[in-house]
Amino acid sequence: MIGDIPEALRPLLENAVEQVREPPSSAFEARRRAAGVAEAVIAVLRSEGYYGYTVTPDVDDGPPLRGIVRVETGPRFLILQPEIMIETSGDTGTGSQPSGQVGLQEQARRSLQLANGAPGRAEDILAAEASALGLLRASGYADAEVLPRRVLVDHASRTVQPTFSFNPGPLTRLGGVELIGASQTLPRWLRRLPEWTPGEVFTPARLAALERRILETGAYNGAAVSLAPTDPDQPAGTPRRVLVQLTDKPEALVETELSYSTSEGIGGDVSYSRFNLFGRGDTASIGLRYAQIEQRIEAELRLPHWQRPRQTALFGLEAFRDDTEAFRETGIGVRLDVTRQFSDWSFVSLGGTANINRGREPSFSNPAQGIERNYTALAVRAAFALDRTDNRLNPLEGYRLDGVFEPISLTGDANLVFARLQTQITGYVTPAERLTLAARGNVASLLGGSIPEIPSARRLYAGGGGSVRGYEYQGIGPRYNDADRTPVGGLSLVEVSGEVRYRFENSRFGMVTFVDAGTLSDNQVPDLTDIRYSAGLGVRYFLDFAPIRFDVAVPLDSRRGSDDVQIYIGVGQGF
Repeated sequence: MIGDIPEALRPLLENAVEQVREPPSSAFEARRRAAGVAEAVIAVLRSEGYYGYTVTPDVDDGPPLRGIVRVETGPRFLILQPEIMIETSGDTGTGSQPSGQVGLQEQARRSLQLANGAPGRAEDILAAEASALGLLRASGYADAEVLPRRVLVDHASRTVQPTFSFNPGPLTRLGGVELIGASQTLPRWLRRLPEWTPGEVFTPARLAALERRILETGAYNGAAVSLAPTDPDQPAGTPRRVLVQLTDKPEALVETELSYSTSEGIGGDVSYSRFNLFGRGDTASIGLRYAQIEQRIEAELRLPHWQRPRQTALFGLEAFRDDTEAFRETGIGVRLDVTRQFSDWSFVSLGGTANINRGREPSFSNPAQGIERNYTALAVRAAFALDRTDNRLNPLEGYRLDGVFEPISLTGDANLVFARLQTQITGYVTPAERLTLAARGNVASLLGGSIPEIPSARRLYAGGGGSVRGYEYQGIGPRYNDADRTPVGGLSLVEVSGEVRYRFENSRFGMVTFVDAGTLSDNQVPDLTDIRYSAGLGVRYFLDFAPIRFDVAVPLDSRRGSDDVQIYIGVGQGF
């Protein structure tokens, strides 16, 4: 191509031209190739708003023999006052303009985002048309369609004036939900999920919300939500059914997960899940966890959209054994939680637990001998979580805030009433590409009890993964005066963490540096005069859904008998 071509335009023209390596065999072949290139060049020029072009195919006799295209782009034509034409159609088939269409033409014009004097690019014109069509459908006209557009190119004024035409059709109203296709789901459960009542105006967002509600149950591989075709025998404005076709998950699913840290050892989880046993998007599961300090088997039944949309009931049974430096405890328990969800990860929850426990812990009078406690624990738990992050397992922006208030009544060898109060906040910001700063703060307190009244298994502990890395599990806080320096536990704690995360360009690998700090006190008010610090480095390998985490941490003020280094491996970021 030969000519005075703007720099921004030249790559577009070159990309549109088919490259041929073999030289032309004759002048006729060279001219044919040049003519083909000229057609491609003209198409690009017109699409970019250059309508006053001159494109001339020619042949250079050489040597070597070759086809050439001479290009004069001319000035770029500009947009002149786009117009919108909307055919009105009656809401009830009367032919008069319905109230719902008053001002619709002006709204569609504002939605064009095609300014006077902007370059007359075909891509922008088509995008403006699609934007106006989207506005019509979002306004309740589900059958809105595009009519042939008219684009007036004025060479005298060097302008492009597009006129868009649409037929919105009648205003669409929503009817009830109908399940189509094969599924174990109960139709009456599905009919409770929509956020609309029959007769309300259609919007695409309402159908999308229904699809999200179905998929968030976790019991389906897919859900297709669509409007039923119009019935020609019904008058215009008759509510239309919403059709839902579900793709059920396989009846059973087995999942496994492994984790490791030098302070807590190897941990493994295996779960077996069944879906839609009761036709309500439900999940029934049995899980087994086996680790150095914890063994647990539990059964759960999760009922999403229980009694009302976005409300989940969870019933659970468990048997467990905890074997830590501070205590040993076995028990069985039952729990019930009802959670009201406001977004994917934001919720409020109210529930209760009942446990029968048998534990062994050191005695203050004779730590080496220890004591046994058999007691029953009844608890009411109120919790909330506010999640404004962009990703659950690898957040780059946003924050999380959550809290728990749990009154607990103990009877038996431990006989008292106290409450656990805890709140945690995390924040994330990405000030530069691939660089993320993360911070976490956690505060907890046990109110109404004392040590040793509160059993060791119910006290607070600090140190280890998810707490202050670099220290052993339960490695921060007061100790018994025995040979093993057994952790006592505490009534209040404060933990803070900070991370600098960096992901290498065009790579699945990343690096993390972090600092943790924490304190554990035997008073209900945290003691900030005895804070433990740690620091560490980590490597991240980013999978499509979450990073694999490998962290090495060291305590900055370790005590006698503690390990100098701790290693943590898991899925997802540290917090």
